[in-house]
Amino acid sequence: MGCRHLANEQELPDTKNDGTTITKFEYQRCKSNSLVTLYRINDGGHTWLGAKSAILKRIVGKTSKDIIACDEMWEFFSSLK
Repeated sequence: MGCRHLANEQELPDTKNDGTTITKFEYQRCKSNSLVTLYRINDGGHTWLGAKSAILKRIVGKTSKDIIACDEMWEFFSSLK
């Protein structure tokens, strides 16, 4: 990443009561003056954020619904110039 500073850490609101929470880390002043964002899904499984619950929940784990992966990706790509 090549970031010069520690991340700004933020606990996102637990809006869906799905057994998961999300911690957002933003790293600023990275290579090429970029911003790097990392989402840590606490107690989540290997699933797509915001998707309908996995059929094999006991194998893949819980699905967090506090954010929707597609929306986050759209926000990122639509902000590119």
